[in-house]
Amino acid sequence: MARAATVLLVAAVAVGVGAHLLAPPGPAARAVVSRYVRAWSHHDYAAMWELLSPASQRRIGSAQFATALADAARTATATALEPRKLVAISGSVARERFVVSTTMFGTLHEVAALPLTGGGAATRIVFGPSILFPGLGPNQALTRRSTLAPRGSLLAANGQVLAQGSALTSPIPAVAGAIVGALEPPPAGQAAQFAAAGYPPHARVGV
Repeated sequence: MARAATVLLVAAVAVGVGAHLLAPPGPAARAVVSRYVRAWSHHDYAAMWELLSPASQRRIGSAQFATALADAARTATATALEPRKLVAISGSVARERFVVSTTMFGTLHEVAALPLTGGGAATRIVFGPSILFPGLGPNQALTRRSTLAPRGSLLAANGQVLAQGSALTSPIPAVAGAIVGALEPPPAGQAAQFAAAGYPPHARVGV
């Protein structure tokens, strides 16, 4: 029996960080931003961390940074992030347009806001929630909530009801009990596969 799931992607308040660009943006600054988003599209989190400002690197280590990015992508069920165009570098923020492919939300067209500091070839990205996923603001983070839709009725080929309602009651329980299954935690050896498909750690699946 197929079960539908309604998934909501919502923004939750988090802590933001300000930045100051000390020199007008030029080709060297744009090249730094390009290197950062190109590394992002290849999931090269180590290269991205190297382009963070020294203050940001002191605030968050390389491994922790990679985990934060991976967690955001997993929450959004993102399978690919493709940078399309540097919209602008205005003041202390670079805005890059992304196309994001996701398992549960289809194709998203979002703009990543990247706070900057420094100037020219010394331009660096400032860590904050907005750099963890395209489309986030400085005070936002991703969360996802999954709920199961009501279970449908099970019918025999001739239309006779085998089980119906949330309790799956049946006029012939000996038959229905053998086919309706149950919702339980993922099998021990398949937890990673369900997580990769977008199920949260506490999900219960049909078995």
